[in-house]
Parts: sequence; structure tokens; C-alpha cells
Amino acid sequence: MEQILVVEDDTVVRENLRDLLESEGFEVLSAENGDEGFKIAFEKLPDLILSDIRMPIVSGFDMLKKLQDNITTSDIPFIFLTAKVEHDEIRKGMTLGADDYLLKPYKRNDLLSAIDARLKKKRKIRENVELFKFSVVKRVQHELRTPLISILGLSELMLENIGSLTHEELSEIANKILDSGSRLLRRVEKLLVYVDLLLDESSPETRSKINENEYQVDQDFLAARLSETAAIFNRTDDLAVAFENKLLVITDLHFEFILKELLENSIKYSKQKSAINITGRSNGKYFITTVKDAGIGAKSIDAEKIGVFNQFGKEGETKEGLGLGLTIVKKIVELYGGYIKIESKENSHTIFEFGILISKEKI
Repeated sequence: MEQILVVEDDTVVRENLRDLLESEGFEVLSAENGDEGFKIAFEKLPDLILSDIRMPIVSGFDMLKKLQDNITTSDIPFIFLTAKVEHDEIRKGMTLGADDYLLKPYKRNDLLSAIDARLKKKRKIRENVELFKFSVVKRVQHELRTPLISILGLSELMLENIGSLTHEELSEIANKILDSGSRLLRRVEKLLVYVDLLLDESSPETRSKINENEYQVDQDFLAARLSETAAIFNRTDDLAVAFENKLLVITDLHFEFILKELLENSIKYSKQKSAINITGRSNGKYFITTVKDAGIGAKSIDAEKIGVFNQFGKEGETKEGLGLGLTIVKKIVELYGGYIKIESKENSHTIFEFGILISKEKI
């Protein structure tokens, strides 16, 4: 049974709401003010909160701010019920993280529809999180175990033969341990980035402020950073980079993550001494970045099929693996209102193109 917390200082209104919601099969909690409401929400973690705005001791706005500031309660769907509301108050509530407003006197069907919409959304988020957790348990065991077993096995080999190994043999083992440790770290870091993106997607406050992020594209800086990545794989001479300098609606962390991930993908699926070209230009609305390689390609790749733990094989079909990289790229681009396209031709090339909105101040 889903649980709804009603926060309302008017006893009659509060009890009427209780009767209505209980008749629809909900379990109802109630509070007389925002202070009491926050305490109950923190303790019981209801599935949804209905709250008045103007209340004694702690207002609905102040209670919502406390809920959003607490990681335990920040994802609880929140609907304001109020007799009168001004435009500025709506903006304030939405900025704080409210999901909806209903004006008193509200119709029964309008209230139930608003509740149903928010609860369905929460169920969907919960299902996605559970699916992700299941996928993590199923796939990560192998993907993280592989480099970890290598680290443990090589360390044991070195310890058992420490007295007989030459300097060159010790150096070789140490380098293999370092390589396995680096691969393990990269996979864990990708998992953490993905979890952060899931949290951003489910946070109304984060989504409402997404367009406030800005990143200044700098040709020289990006060329240097991408060259560092290419150097790890001895592909510096294969890389060509050309960017227009523009101000974008995205964070530096996210934009640079996309570029690095797509570059590593191109390196992985192309041969040494084959060209990798990365360009970025403006079309007025979007900053369009393309990453093109002369690699193995595939018959067809659909950007819509990019998903957790899927990697693209030679035939454009998915295969099992920790394919978080492209999933993260897609989620980042969508988070900022952009787009991503993929063109691939078998035994010829693959082109990743993504567009990020340009800051209106610099268009």
C-alpha cells in the first residue's frame, strides 16, 4: 500500500483529504505544520507528500527546502495544495523542487490524477534503479573481477618468487599490475559517473538548474587533453583536433568526459596509424562535435540501442560487457537537451556526432 503524507494546518481540510485518500486505497500520514511534516517524512519516507504553503512554525516552502537538502528525503514527490498562489511563488516552489501545484478548491479527479502521475513517475525511476542494481550484480562481478584477479595473481607470483626474479621480470610484473589496476579504476569511475547521472535525472532541482551550467570551449586546451589520452595508447600522431571556441550549456567535467570516451572508443576499434579526426563547430543553436575513425565499423548502429552493459560488435549487434561508456555519453547529452547520432560502415569508418546547446549569451 502506497503511503501519502498530508501536511495541512486546517484540521477540516486535513481530515477530508485523509478520508478521500483512504477511500482510494492509500495509507495516510498527517502533520499540522512543516516542522512536524519534515520529521514524519524523514522517519517514514512516504511515497508522496501533499502540503499547504502557508502554515505556522514552518511553512511549506521551508519544509520542502529541508526535504530537498536531505539526501534521504530529496526524491520524495511533492505537490503543493494552496488557496492562492502568485506566479513568483510557483517559480519559488518549482526551483525548490516541487513537482506540482493544485489550487483549492480542487476537484477530486484533478487531485487523484496529479497523485497518480507523480507516483507512476516514482515507480518508473525505482524500476530503473532496481534494473540497474540487478545488472550491476549480474555483470560487474565478471568485469571487475577480471582485472582484480590479475592484480592478485601477479602479486602472489611476485611474492612467492621474490628472491629468484630478475629486475626485468619484476619490472614486467609490476607494469602488468599497474595496467590491471588502471583498468579497474576506470571501470569503477564510470560506474560512479553513471550513478551520479541517475541521481541528476531523478532530481527536479538539478534538472531545473541544468541550463545554468557553462563551459568555454578552448581549442588549445582540448587538443592538449585529448593528446594526453591518445598518448596512453601510442596514437598521438593519428589524432587531429579542430575546435571553434564557443560557450556551451554543459559542465567541463561532462563535456570532457564525452570527448575522452569517444576518443578511446575510436582508438579501441581502429588500427595503429589510421586517422582519428575530432572537430567542433557551431550551427547557431548547437555546438556540433564529430569523432571520426577509420576503424572496423559495423553494418548498422542505432543510437537508441545504446544501453547499460551493451557493447557494439562487428555486425552492429550488442554483446555482453561493461558498455557504460556510450551509455554515459548518451545520458549526458540528453540531460543537457542535446542529441547524438552514429554513422558506421563496415570495414570503413565510424562517426559519432553529438550536439550541445550553445549559451544564448554567445550565439
